Amino acid sequence: MQFHIKIRSITLIVFFNICLGCANTNVTQEKLKQLNEKITELNQTINNPESKANKIISEAKNKANSLYSDKIDEANKKATEIIENAKSTFTIEAKKEFNKIIEDANKKAEKIIAEAEIEADKKIIMLVNEAQKVINQNKDKKNLKKNVIKHIQSIKIQDKQKAVFGLYWGATKLEIENLGVNLTDDKIVKDDIYVYKTNSLPKNLKDSDFFILFFHKNSNLQKVIMISKDIDDSLSGFSGRNRYNDLKSLLAKDYTLSESFEYVGRKLYKEFDEFYQCLAYKGCGDWCSFFKNEEGVSVTLELSPVNKGKGYIRISVEGPEWSSILDAKNEKIRLLEDEAL
Repeated sequence: MQFHIKIRSITLIVFFNICLGCANTNVTQEKLKQLNEKITELNQTINNPESKANKIISEAKNKANSLYSDKIDEANKKATEIIENAKSTFTIEAKKEFNKIIEDANKKAEKIIAEAEIEADKKIIMLVNEAQKVINQNKDKKNLKKNVIKHIQSIKIQDKQKAVFGLYWGATKLEIENLGVNLTDDKIVKDDIYVYKTNSLPKNLKDSDFFILFFHKNSNLQKVIMISKDIDDSLSGFSGRNRYNDLKSLLAKDYTLSESFEYVGRKLYKEFDEFYQCLAYKGCGDWCSFFKNEEGVSVTLELSPVNKGKGYIRISVEGPEWSSILDAKNEKIRLLEDEAL
């Protein structure tokens, strides 16, 4: 069988070659080459039919696989598209539902909060009113207690010896403050003496600027100094001397004048228009008066210089125990010096 196939193959090749020899001379070599390749392929197919079958089967499989793959891809793509469309549709609907739920929840929450705020405001107002009542009651009690204490202290302080400017000798700092006096906190402590400053006392002079109060540790209030506002004066000190004389006359009603020093022009500044300059120069001039009363209170009235053409009034009042305080202080110093030597 194979022998006959070979003979046929040779016969065909010879036949084709004869035919090719008989062909038109215009056929190109390229065409001949293509025909030879076809003949060779045909011979191979005849000689090896299984190879041809396998090739056909392989091509069929490849085509089938290609078609299958395309279909799978198409199916996956379609499925993905369907899923995405479903997800998109679901998401939109879900968002709408979610937003509606949130909106309803917010409305309910706002309503609950508003109701709670109203109730809270009512409760707060009620508590504030109750607290205010308690505060007012306590305030009334405190004011009553404070007024009683003030009244008792006013009775007690009135038993003390009257001093100047509506004060009382021997009064404590608290008793003075209860009279409405605002004492500064920057106290000076020296040798058991506490010094405070204030701008006003229960009774003031029309030109008073500030006051200095001296409290002893044991004897309490024992000295007061008044400093007046500056007197804008003429160079001769006319206005200052007039104010000095007015106060001198007032003091003379309640105190005994012990002595006065009213002179200028003894040194350096001797001109009429050098009044305050002379007072400022030691030994040139002095303008002061000293008073006392039966209770042992001493008063010093003095016209002091600020500068040329300007001065002020200084009134120093020493309580009945002030001289004893100074004597004790001097005795203490003397003893310390004795021990030192």
